[in-house]
Amino acid sequence: MERFEIVDLLPLHRQMTLVIFRDPNTQKCEVQILPVSLEIAELQNIQAMLKIPSEPRDDAATVSVEVDEMLSRKIMDWCEVRGILPEQLARAFVCFCGEPENADIVKSWVRREFVRSRIDIEKLPSVTREELEQDVDAVMERVENGESPILIRSVGTTDLLLFGWEDYLRRFPTLYTPEEIAEIEAACLEMKETEAE
Repeated sequence: MERFEIVDLLPLHRQMTLVIFRDPNTQKCEVQILPVSLEIAELQNIQAMLKIPSEPRDDAATVSVEVDEMLSRKIMDWCEVRGILPEQLARAFVCFCGEPENADIVKSWVRREFVRSRIDIEKLPSVTREELEQDVDAVMERVENGESPILIRSVGTTDLLLFGWEDYLRRFPTLYTPEEIAEIEAACLEMKETEAE
């Protein structure tokens, strides 16, 4: 990326600027956060500060997102109808993810994608939503006996995964903080005690 063009700039909190730039030859976009305020920096200074990607190093972290062709086409069409650039959509998404009030939504996205990437959905035992509604206890018993996770299928709506708690923690120990795990386990214990009364 010897030649590049800045396609968007976004001032962030704490005197930082997010830069989206693009290689005009390959149309590949990169995003970098610079420790300088947009208000006090000239465009030339920002260009000079950008670290133009080259060969990846051992100490470099690479983040990539794969978008299938159909989804990419839908995104481009969506942007074209609204008269915006894909880079502007990326900026809006970064802004959304950076807002504290959206933290729970972003966490749920990360957790869902993390789970999806680590489980072969097609090999899981499954029940339909109707079967679950007809006999919840039987399905829960299967989970408690180690058949976890079970895929809950439903035509026309999102499929769900039903985990046993111990299995979920074993598979994804980093998705919750120790404090969150303690709160969840305390709530489950309280529920069991209430049901036993």
